[in-house]
Amino acid sequence: GGGGGGGVGADFLVVDLSTLLIDDEITTLMAIAAQLGLTAQIQMKSFGSFSDGLRHLLHLLRRTRPGSQGEARREGQAQPVCFILHDFEAFALRDKQTFLYSLFDLCQTDDAQMAVVGLTSRVDAVDLLEKRVRSRFSGRQLLLGYLPSSSDAATLVSRALAGAAAPPAPESPLGRPA
Repeated sequence: GGGGGGGVGADFLVVDLSTLLIDDEITTLMAIAAQLGLTAQIQMKSFGSFSDGLRHLLHLLRRTRPGSQGEARREGQAQPVCFILHDFEAFALRDKQTFLYSLFDLCQTDDAQMAVVGLTSRVDAVDLLEKRVRSRFSGRQLLLGYLPSSSDAATLVSRALAGAAAPPAPESPLGRPA
């Protein structure tokens, strides 16, 4: 799995974002670029919109698939990106929700290999999304109880992202006796 703090994992890149540290779209874009190691490539660039900037960052992660010829030679993302949104409800409470809209919109494109994991303690966090954002939200939710360690949480999220069977009941994280 991927490491924390924007690290590079064996299988995917992780971008950790919190509204405590980023308060606007420009700061968000720079935080994403820094965690992906792409700050130098975008420092002097100007983008028409946040969505354009995010698309450009994902484009910078692409590389031509080695050994491919002709039609199969199209660009492909080197590693999938998993965006971890801490205090998801705080992102949803922002005006216009442009960041969430752009992320979820990109998730729906055929060539974007990315996932968005929103962490919140509010059961009604999805209800805070604007209609246009909610229409791009896949709706897959995992409601979990207390998990005793971050490694238990990481294992549970990795299983969910891999499409494994439904997570164990909250009173018995990862199938271990409580």
